[in-house]
Amino acid sequence: MQHSGVQTIIRAITLHPDSRALMVRSIQTLDNITMANKENAAIVIGEGGMELIETIKDTYPDSEEIQKAGNSALLSLKALENLAKVARMGKLQGNKSAIDAVPAKDGLSDHRSLLKSGKVLKVWSKGSSVAAHVLVSADWRSVVWQEIKAPQKNLGTVDLRTIQGVKAGMGEGHKKGMLSMSAAADPDCCISVATDRGSLDLEAGSAKEKDNWVKALQALLQMYKTDPSALK
Repeated sequence: MQHSGVQTIIRAITLHPDSRALMVRSIQTLDNITMANKENAAIVIGEGGMELIETIKDTYPDSEEIQKAGNSALLSLKALENLAKVARMGKLQGNKSAIDAVPAKDGLSDHRSLLKSGKVLKVWSKGSSVAAHVLVSADWRSVVWQEIKAPQKNLGTVDLRTIQGVKAGMGEGHKKGMLSMSAAADPDCCISVATDRGSLDLEAGSAKEKDNWVKALQALLQMYKTDPSALK
């Protein structure tokens, strides 16, 4: 950031518009920079980062990876841009801060109990599954899955900053290979959490439970992107 990092990324995008891999990595980097602090976000916005990401999305409408990365980055940038506008309005009205003009509402109020206590779900990878206790970490910055009989033993972790989206339905990990002997996943109970390195593919015990988890994880991601300080 101290040595024109944002400008360097934007210049790389404009010089190599045909490189899809570069588009994805550049968008993800701008997203990470934005999430670091509001000052960084202001620089990205000021350098035309939002418009550039929109252009990349329009240029590659058939690239699911670019669309996911772009939507994730724009969610962060648009939320912080809106907060900046509220702050300016607050100053004009003599308010002490932008918070005075924003109604206090916990976007996770309906989901905190589920996310904090967690649930035993099936975690799928390469067409086979293992039952694990899935929940949000104590600092509300990642999704973890733990050994059922040893709750403190983590089997895996996904940092919220790497998550690009959450959807109901099957992901790559749910799909059985030719030699897989395990039972197939129930499509009506599947959840896929897309990340910049793959996906976390889960299966709930019922369609209703699946819906609850999808809503909870989507709300968690939304709050992380728009107001991370409110997570805890």
